[in-house]
Amino acid sequence: MIKKIILNTLLLAGYCTADYCQSTAGTAKIYGIVKGMENDTISLKICSVLTGQDFESFEMHYYPVQNGRFAFEIKTAGKPVHFYMYSKKAIFNYLGFAEQGDSVTIDAAQLHDLKFSGTHAARFECVDKLRNSLRDFSMHHSVRINNLKIANKQRSQEIDIQDDKFSDTLAGLSLEILNKYKNKISKADYQLLQLKIMTGKANTQCAVFWNNWKEANTYPDSLERRQQLVDYYNKIEDPGKGCASYYKENVFEYIEYAIQKAKIELKIAAKNQQPAPLEAVFKKLMSYPVPLRDVLVAAYLTHTRLNHNGSDYRACLQEALDFVQLPEYHGLLLQLKATSQAKLKGTPYFNFSLENDKGKMVTLNDLRGKAVFIDYWFTGCTACVFLNRKKPEIIEAFKEEPDMVFVSINVDNDKKVWLESIATGDYACDEDMLLYTNGQGLEHPLIKYYMYNGFPEVVVLDREGKIFSAIPPRPGTKESNNELIAMLKEVLQKK
Repeated sequence: MIKKIILNTLLLAGYCTADYCQSTAGTAKIYGIVKGMENDTISLKICSVLTGQDFESFEMHYYPVQNGRFAFEIKTAGKPVHFYMYSKKAIFNYLGFAEQGDSVTIDAAQLHDLKFSGTHAARFECVDKLRNSLRDFSMHHSVRINNLKIANKQRSQEIDIQDDKFSDTLAGLSLEILNKYKNKISKADYQLLQLKIMTGKANTQCAVFWNNWKEANTYPDSLERRQQLVDYYNKIEDPGKGCASYYKENVFEYIEYAIQKAKIELKIAAKNQQPAPLEAVFKKLMSYPVPLRDVLVAAYLTHTRLNHNGSDYRACLQEALDFVQLPEYHGLLLQLKATSQAKLKGTPYFNFSLENDKGKMVTLNDLRGKAVFIDYWFTGCTACVFLNRKKPEIIEAFKEEPDMVFVSINVDNDKKVWLESIATGDYACDEDMLLYTNGQGLEHPLIKYYMYNGFPEVVVLDREGKIFSAIPPRPGTKESNNELIAMLKEVLQKK
């Protein structure tokens, strides 16, 4: 699958090029013109630390639409800052980066044909054109691939490089668009966007490797297939070759590429199907020069926190804290350490107080004496829907157990949206205790305390309101369901 080349960036303080140089703190001003949004609100996510495609660390703000207009300022501290703004009611969104001195008006009267004016408007327009090109091409690509699969049922017998071919075409189209703005945007902006485009292509090639490598052992000629994939991987060009470290540190696609590269090379060296050990990947990323090393190590530990919280993870985290110097990333690591400690088995869970679907407040104390399974979700999350569809088997196993409680916590900002989603039956089961983060969404202290920002999230609590497992098996496969049922039975046995 083609990785989305979503164009954004966050430039770190303390580095200087001919076009970007640290200066005194400043702001970027964004204005908006919209229609049919009189009672709407613009949601604004500001990424504070660049670790990859996902918003791992961000600030959330809300701005009301008044008389068809909205306005906000982003503090830049002399550096471009990644942001995402959106409105659910009007299906309006924009993803890009703001710099000190920006004063741009976005005319969204036509939701799918944005107009830009003001200082540095050309950069905003270029980013939007690239995003639109990605969207249109991806839609065409999906249809084409589906047709190929239908037309050629034997396609799986060969090394599948169709995504590689399509990504090469996409990169070419994107570069054509970027070159039209070459004389309208700064040299640094041009180089950053160029590196994003080329790294997007490299990431797709890495994805092709992974997809085929997983299948290689299922064929009689597996050794030959794996060698073909090794040869294929060795031909992937490092998109950052010859590029100043400054740009590689500040392009999220490159951060992801470097991490994938470490994993692939360890996989090839091991000659097996097992995931590369966390510590091995960590050590490989440490070989990069400073300050790129600090960025990659912090990013990797941020990504892996969702699936690791053992002694190996905490040891790597402590080692990283000893050498990472970049203030933003050292601060992120400190937060990861605090979160990791808060998720240890036997640690009291956050003492929340949340509204239920009847309008009454429910606290953690109300659940004491019970074994508790909690899942967190938001409206529109397809993975959350999948998890919910697999939960009935788990619930059925405890239908005669009054001390087993299943809790569903929603992180939407709009209570009405939450209630409407519950009514569909897609996100929660009838047996669930339905709770809501009181309109605070991702800004609720409970959510921020555990750095929950990838959903669904699940956790198992014991009868004392302490964490039994911060990374329990998830409802899904027969194997994971059996493991989760066994875990919950173990919790119930402890009076």
